[in-house]
Amino acid sequence: MEAGGERLSGLVELANLSIIIGNLYRDGIVRAFEGRFVANAPHTYPDLLGRGGGCNGLLPRLKARKL
Repeated sequence: MEAGGERLSGLVELANLSIIIGNLYRDGIVRAFEGRFVANAPHTYPDLLGRGGGCNGLLPRLKARKL
């Protein structure tokens, strides 16, 4: 992608964009919590598995909409 090019939201369907952004959030949570959460297998509930005391499974959800 180039600066000034078409927006990512114009290149993919909103449902797919929501999944892409959700995966970025998931990976950020895994890194930020330093091993207390790990990503589950694709298409598996919950998205994140808690590892350690007080950490339950986590299912982050995003909803994309056109502006």
